[in-house]
Amino acid sequence: MQMSLAVLDTSVLVNFLRIARLDLLRRHPLDFIVTDHVVSEITDHYTDQKRQLRNSLHDGTLQQMTIKSTDELKLFASLIATRTLGGGECSAIALAVHRDYVLAMDDRRAIKHAHSINQNLKVITTPDLLQSMIDQKLLNQNEATAIKDQWARKHRFIIKDSGDGLHRFIRRNWISRYGRNPCYWLPVRPLVLVDELHLAPVTEDQLESLDFVVDDVGYGPASANRMWEAMIQAVMDEA
Repeated sequence: MQMSLAVLDTSVLVNFLRIARLDLLRRHPLDFIVTDHVVSEITDHYTDQKRQLRNSLHDGTLQQMTIKSTDELKLFASLIATRTLGGGECSAIALAVHRDYVLAMDDRRAIKHAHSINQNLKVITTPDLLQSMIDQKLLNQNEATAIKDQWARKHRFIIKDSGDGLHRFIRRNWISRYGRNPCYWLPVRPLVLVDELHLAPVTEDQLESLDFVVDDVGYGPASANRMWEAMIQAVMDEA
């Protein structure tokens, strides 16, 4: 696999176009490719970003490629025929599969299609790219957080933080056994956040252990925060 080359789906590219940060892609160790279909989708549906896209192709930040081999065209046609994926997704998958490129894509359904064709295909998402930019010192943690906030507030693209997500999922699966005071809440069936996309229910044995943790903290208004912390830590330990 040519790990230095990555083909961008529209979903990933538009995230960086919307915040005008294609400079991050330009300075990244990977070289980024876009297909004719992805260029057309940006041009047709994201008119505010057309100039940025044109400039990025001109200055070499992005390379535009065409699917043209018989195998690429056959795969593209078969994916289009499913009527579940867009032209940009289909062309990006076809190019990545047959030229052995990394695939940069966010849509889970499209990624599943790609892996059904080649389970060893390397796929990276927008969160993966952002993390790699931190690792490569292109961004510091505060700058990355600001970008995530901008995506969430202005563009409805949310990257879940594992800890915060776990806290929300636990709270969502609790009821009060002893009244309205949250310091008396015990878990009915908390969920363990295995990764950003998957949840697993706590087993009966684990549930008993978690009940003991909460009981051991003690009850009363002053212990509410400690109880939450103990519960969250216990579930994270079990994960």
